[in-house]
Amino acid sequence: MSGVRGIVHVHSDFSFDCSTPLARIKDLAREKGLSFVVQTEHSNELTAAAHRRFVDEARALRDDAFLMMPAVEYATADNRIHVLALGVEPFWEDLRLCPPERLGELLDRIRDAGGVSVLAHPERANAIERLAPEVLDRIDAVEVWNGKTDRVGPSPRALLEIIRRRRGGRPAPALVGLDLHRVADYRPVGIRVERRPESERDLVEMIRGFRYECFIGPLSWDASSCGGASVVAGRLSKAALDLARAAKRRLRR
Repeated sequence: MSGVRGIVHVHSDFSFDCSTPLARIKDLAREKGLSFVVQTEHSNELTAAAHRRFVDEARALRDDAFLMMPAVEYATADNRIHVLALGVEPFWEDLRLCPPERLGELLDRIRDAGGVSVLAHPERANAIERLAPEVLDRIDAVEVWNGKTDRVGPSPRALLEIIRRRRGGRPAPALVGLDLHRVADYRPVGIRVERRPESERDLVEMIRGFRYECFIGPLSWDASSCGGASVVAGRLSKAALDLARAAKRRLRR
């Protein structure tokens, strides 16, 4: 696919655990030749007033060659399950730290607002296994590769969920996200769409309609159509990453 590239799942100083200004995110995008950024700020300590400032600042950074789409990463009260809400105008402060039993309500609100819900980093805190099957089924899309959690390869359990949905006749978009908190976190992992998005809604509909492909460095990948080979690659990369993290923990003792 020809077209333009962008990155998904990015944080700024509107998130409690990040100090990077939105303007620096735009500078990074320009340096890397990116046409859009899906900016997903943490809900944990966000207020309605801060969300309004975030939306206004993000939209003020747009120009003819660049789109920054403001979005929110909602966390459950135990911070173990995170859901990206893309293409949603309001911020629901009552679900800022969403009780797990109200996740279904959050998903309904996202859908009713015309948005797309994305299960973020399914491997982190074993999130994908903590979700009740009937709640997991209602999430629109899955982040199958998270730059912070998965790092070197896709999540095998996320890929299996994408395959399960597709075989059941309910295909779901598979996305790759950076989870960028510092400029130094950047790696060439994102999505390519058919043309420069004209608006936030345009970009959301491209994702909803599978009119994109993922990229990892110079490689293109139709993650939504992944098969067994991708799952094997994911299992191998996860095993290698688990070993590396275990060795790092031992060295710290």
